[in-house]
Amino acid sequence: MQLPGQEAFWTCQIRQELADLERLGEVLRKQPTAGGPNGNGETRRLTQERFARLIAPWAEQLHDMLESPAQAPFDWQNLKTVREGSAAVKQSVLVYLAGLHLQRHVLDPDFLAAAQKILDTLSLSSGVSDRVLLTFAESQGMEHTVGLLTLRFTDATMWALPVIAHEFGHHVARVLPHADPALRHSVRPIMQYIATASRLEEENESGVQRVSREQITQWLSELFADVYATYALGPAYPLAVITSRATPDRLEDRLGTHPSWSRRVWTMIAALDEMSRLPGDATRMPLYGLLADQMIKPLWISAGGVEPPEQDLERPTEQAREMVRRLAKHAPDCLRYPPVEPREELVSLVQDGTAGPPPGTTPTEVVNAAWLWRLQHWSAPAWQTAEVSRHALAMCARAAPGGGDDVKAATAGDASDDA
Repeated sequence: MQLPGQEAFWTCQIRQELADLERLGEVLRKQPTAGGPNGNGETRRLTQERFARLIAPWAEQLHDMLESPAQAPFDWQNLKTVREGSAAVKQSVLVYLAGLHLQRHVLDPDFLAAAQKILDTLSLSSGVSDRVLLTFAESQGMEHTVGLLTLRFTDATMWALPVIAHEFGHHVARVLPHADPALRHSVRPIMQYIATASRLEEENESGVQRVSREQITQWLSELFADVYATYALGPAYPLAVITSRATPDRLEDRLGTHPSWSRRVWTMIAALDEMSRLPGDATRMPLYGLLADQMIKPLWISAGGVEPPEQDLERPTEQAREMVRRLAKHAPDCLRYPPVEPREELVSLVQDGTAGPPPGTTPTEVVNAAWLWRLQHWSAPAWQTAEVSRHALAMCARAAPGGGDDVKAATAGDASDDA
């Protein structure tokens, strides 16, 4: 038996990697893009086109390597680079396909429709044309290369929906254009601010636990996502994360890529306070601050949080204020949660589940009504909390999408950027 030389191993491994990519493309092409369980067929089509564009360069490199004369020394390092690069695409495709399966066969249709309605409302209201696809896996996050917003499939309740706004906030930070038409395609005002604030905070860091600018940038990105979610959803977002995400025994701990829960919550409170200072109806704008004082702060204290000394709040407060100012300047006005208290009639409806939402009700109103119910019924049994979640999801799925015709018209001209 004649054993193969290194040339045969080289050719075999390139062919195998190329076959893997071709199978990946074949599986994607078989996925239907018309319709869909939550009405996002066009977004899925664009996502699959993005995948195809990501796969193509790696396949081309492999074809070039295969067509080049196979002779020593073989560039195994280059093959390793191609494998590592294509592995990230394969992982994203796996998340995408798994999410499609969960949507078709596992998840509740009302949850899917409500989640998509929230995402559509945020996308339209934020004035960004870049389409993001909602999918599901074992963890949550925002994948920017293709545009996948992933939720944990176990979080299929009303109580987890506000997290969509946080994850979408990461996307908004990267793509929100400048309000000045001359700078619209060259400056991203949120990313610009995060870069400047990271540098300033690094210069002020001291002591043995000094952190790098990269980590500070990660923290500020998370803080902006918190500010964005609070700005767009109002009190529902801080209520949701304090209730279901913040762990009372680690409120002051900095958690790797995330700042402490204490800093995050006080940033949300500062954002609401700054929203009350924005131009608007002088009789209604102070409500943002009242929501912070009467709903968010008491819940935070009840969870074991404490109010830091005033000097420790100066920097987080100023950062939150600047983030709010930039959203107010560069995003459409309709993004901001309106300065109104959650409607008691909606609270009754999400509890009873006997009727759909009143005409004109937005998804954000339903989410806030559900969380006001939760705040008023802390001792409710688990079956009732689950029942109210189902009622609220059904209402949210049938609510009127937000965004406004002016925003739809403004973003329509940018839609070609996604193709």
